Amino acid sequence: MMYDNGKTSALTKNEENDYFPACSEKLLIWQQWDEKKTTLNLVQYENGTISFLDRTKLVAPLIGKDYLKNLQHMANFVLDINTVEPAVYDQDIVFIWKDMDVYRVAFFDNKAGISARINTDNSGRQYLAKHLAMFNKKIVFSYWNSAVEEYDLFFWKQGMNTAEKIIRQGHDSYPALNDTILLWQGFDGADWEIFKSGL
Repeated sequence: MMYDNGKTSALTKNEENDYFPACSEKLLIWQQWDEKKTTLNLVQYENGTISFLDRTKLVAPLIGKDYLKNLQHMANFVLDINTVEPAVYDQDIVFIWKDMDVYRVAFFDNKAGISARINTDNSGRQYLAKHLAMFNKKIVFSYWNSAVEEYDLFFWKQGMNTAEKIIRQGHDSYPALNDTILLWQGFDGADWEIFKSGL
């Protein structure tokens, strides 16, 4: 038997590719490939309308005022930076954005309209940030660490200057959390297991 309840329908009916939906009681968002600009953007569904989230509002505070000022002197300036793979809680959004050739994680306090760049102190060159999870302004994400050739988990909450690495050897990914517990998938050298930590 399949569950339908007579309410299944396509939310998007467009020529674009739509991926990675995320929702809370107050937000329905996902990433969309913009064929014209060849960028990935976050979009929001609200009151029957689909609209792009303002990338300048999301990302401009993260890239530095001097860099942004230099870009704005260029003709036809548009902040064409990929914003992808959102996770949401209440009105807050955590997402990945591409800073040159490196993917980074950012937190957007939708109510206050403030973005925060989430930095890590890991010495290896990091890219392919992914597997975001958020609960009540606490964020856990997985980052590929080329120095040790593995995915590592990092924990961040509002007010922290730097995300802290969750100490464990081996690949760690696909986190899930609530206010007190963090679960994730980790490789123990033989197979994949589920690990648990307090927050």
